[in-house]
Amino acid sequence: MKILVTGASGYVGSTLVPLLLQQQHQLTIVTRAAARLPQAWAPSVEIIEGDLCKAAVCEQAVAGMDAVMHLAGLAHVSASWQRHQQENFLNTRQLALAALAAGVQVFVYVSSSKANFPDHSSYGKYKRDSEAMLLSLAGAMAVVCLRPGIIYGAGMRNNLRSLLRLLSRPALPIFVRSANPISMISTQDCCRAIMAALTNRALAGKVWELNDGETYTLAELVILVRRHRQLPLPLFYAPRWLAGLALAAAGVIPALRKRGLGLHTYRALYCEPAALTTEFAVVSGIQPSSRFYELLPELLVQEQ
Repeated sequence: MKILVTGASGYVGSTLVPLLLQQQHQLTIVTRAAARLPQAWAPSVEIIEGDLCKAAVCEQAVAGMDAVMHLAGLAHVSASWQRHQQENFLNTRQLALAALAAGVQVFVYVSSSKANFPDHSSYGKYKRDSEAMLLSLAGAMAVVCLRPGIIYGAGMRNNLRSLLRLLSRPALPIFVRSANPISMISTQDCCRAIMAALTNRALAGKVWELNDGETYTLAELVILVRRHRQLPLPLFYAPRWLAGLALAAAGVIPALRKRGLGLHTYRALYCEPAALTTEFAVVSGIQPSSRFYELLPELLVQEQ
């Protein structure tokens, strides 16, 4: 199958591409920075260097493709709404319309669980808007929208990695605690889900939540990581109202805002409960191969 992959240099994309090559698919990658791609891919993939905001780049990229796996986008929740609109919605729409015109059969869109809360951030809003736009095209091509929870695994570069580093500090006298349910999925299982969406027509025309079958909470993670590191638990847990004040203040301090702290952090901690569902696993037949708790020791070793 001839497949266009966007976002191949990202965390999930860099895992997905080798798996697709193992299945003998013919891959084309569109990227803004070809130098960031592994040299080992060069003989096996066609590389188009360009920006998806340009119609000509989208048209060139989708020409002759059977499927599109669209992973590219801006993942920083704290970025401006203008950037989220351009990179997470307008670029997606332009690519999708080009794919439709080129006769692409399957369009797989990797969204985010943040799309469940479009009022909480421009990131979530434009992910949700992109899903709605793509599903409006579903009669003409098979569209599958996937909403992974927090993605974990070797080499992760997300907020979960920052959290594990913070919880591994020897001194942590004060911290926040939340029983808000969190959804997670491993990189490998996320890629397996994307690949299933490529051929399983029962998945077309819908949005699917991706998780590893477990519900996690920050309160549990604090205990688990600290005990694994043989470190004492925090002496004091900040009440919710104090955490809200602190994070609101952090959002107006440039250095802290760049670290992703702000009111969106408060919402993620307390106001965005994950709805655990096994529907994707039932329909696709793809069962999670790992749980976060199982991989935690390995992930902590990487952060030492």
